[in-house]
Amino acid sequence: MTPPTVIPQFVHEAAALFPSACFGLDISKWQPDISPAQIQADGVRFVILKATQGVSLDPRFLSHRKAMQAGAPCVKVGAYHLANCVNGLDWSKYFPNDAKSQGQFAGDVAKAHPINGGHWLDLEPDSISAPKPRFFSALAKLGKKLAADWVRTWLDAAEQRAGERFGLYLSPRLAKEGGMELLRVVEDRPLWFAFYQKEPRLPRTATPGTPEGWDRWDLWQYKADDNKETKDIDESGRCRGVMGGKKACDLNVANPASLTYSKYMGA
Repeated sequence: MTPPTVIPQFVHEAAALFPSACFGLDISKWQPDISPAQIQADGVRFVILKATQGVSLDPRFLSHRKAMQAGAPCVKVGAYHLANCVNGLDWSKYFPNDAKSQGQFAGDVAKAHPINGGHWLDLEPDSISAPKPRFFSALAKLGKKLAADWVRTWLDAAEQRAGERFGLYLSPRLAKEGGMELLRVVEDRPLWFAFYQKEPRLPRTATPGTPEGWDRWDLWQYKADDNKETKDIDESGRCRGVMGGKKACDLNVANPASLTYSKYMGA
């Protein structure tokens, strides 16, 4: 089947910058009801489902995966795995084992439930902090090397179990705080950046909003379901194929210049 060529309206300004780019959504339990056929009809080319958080399975992952694979054959299905917080233990001793157990769980899920759109480690601001300090506080306490080692341990464990490469999702601020230590962990892994602007401008070469050294990207999440700065841009975070739930969809675009772009174009 040939995917639709019409760019959906909810993509708004970003589509004008890359008319040939493919756009996608990321979905979790907060979007409980989906219509795969409508998602495909709207021109969505990839959907990334939340699969795990720590060592827990997202309650909607299996049903969303089954529905998308059966009802939207032209849409690539990926998965993201949210790194979980630790809870006030001796971080220097706990982190390596914690990262390994979370990564192994994600890898086991990936192997047991195959998809065709890639897997991603999701690093949020408070993903690896205890109990509620922001990620930056954790980095200050841990040191950038130990934080980067945690990420490397997670990725190595997941990839060994799954038998495939995982990408990394993070914000420019996390990239800046992680510095060269985190950049070395990334190596040639796919990069998915979260960077929001009131009027999305898609950089043609540089990584959206990132510090020096982070000079490439594969996916860009340019609108978040709860980002206040972009709330006034019509209903761009809502797709007709995603019904119910309290949150709109996160919107993403794949970089046509990236080496992994063909994965999302269906090549």
